[in-house]
Amino acid sequence: MRTTIDLPNDLYERAKMEAVKRRVTLRQLMVQGLNTALSQAPVSRVEPSRSESLLEVLQTTNNDKVNPLSRDEIYDR
Repeated sequence: MRTTIDLPNDLYERAKMEAVKRRVTLRQLMVQGLNTALSQAPVSRVEPSRSESLLEVLQTTNNDKVNPLSRDEIYDR
């Protein structure tokens, strides 16, 4: 897949020099770096959107004991 990224000039130059030292292309260096970074990244839960949060609440509550929210309450109006 092709994409365009905007790198600071100094980072680009350092990466290009490192790629030359390792005798790999800049693309190969970036793929290696991303693979390393992603394999070490802690698993973090992405905050759910408001609609996902609302759906979760509606699915897990006992509807007999909960007053339904009005549209204005749902959207904080």
